[in-house]
Amino acid sequence: MDISIIVPTYNEEKCIEENLKSIKNQKTNLNYEIIVSDCESGDQTVKIAKKYADKIVVSKKRSPAYARNTGALVARGEILIFIDADTKILPDYVEFIFRKFGKIPHLVGLSTSFKFSKQSPKLIFAEEITNNYLLMRSQLDCATLPGFNTCVLKDKFEKIDGFKNSVLEDVQLSRDLNLLGKVKYLPEKKVITSSRKLEKVGILGTLRYYFDLVMVENDIDLPFKKVNGVKDKILDKITKYKNIENIR
Repeated sequence: MDISIIVPTYNEEKCIEENLKSIKNQKTNLNYEIIVSDCESGDQTVKIAKKYADKIVVSKKRSPAYARNTGALVARGEILIFIDADTKILPDYVEFIFRKFGKIPHLVGLSTSFKFSKQSPKLIFAEEITNNYLLMRSQLDCATLPGFNTCVLKDKFEKIDGFKNSVLEDVQLSRDLNLLGKVKYLPEKKVITSSRKLEKVGILGTLRYYFDLVMVENDIDLPFKKVNGVKDKILDKITKYKNIENIR
């Protein structure tokens, strides 16, 4: 098996079908499987998922990290791809990921950039700032992989014991992977994801969430310290837009 694609779910009946259709409709000859790891949904998520998934497993804890790890336990692929239920991938995504792991020496994990499924000046602003920030981290060799779109070699994932069950599980995974080899955020491919988090907490709250994935401590290597300084400057500029939450 070349690739296992793992989708954590909890009450995702509104978006899971589009997500799984995008995964099922890959234009590739690669051997890949679709695993849905469900946190005991109370809606039609599992019923819908059965039409597309190769495996459905039950996560006993209602946690994205735990659900991803539960899916990884039954995965047979050499590469694990974690895609959230509110995210869609393009038909050449699997081929792109597989080629990158074969082409970039010492690559252990990667993610691609994203765009929001809804488009407005506010959302375009948020995705541009976030994508540029995550790309900058990658260029400084301290990439952070957003959890909704994370790809990792299975043997490396197992070596670091997968996702830690914490609020910022994706930053911890990224830090662990950075100690094992190269981790990259690649701008030339995009996934399409929901803006529901932004709509819930606002643009400043969303951007702060992504920037706080850094959470730099004093004992982190120099590249992380450089990123922390850039983070503060970016947030400084953003907060000067006093009416930013009124952008439509």
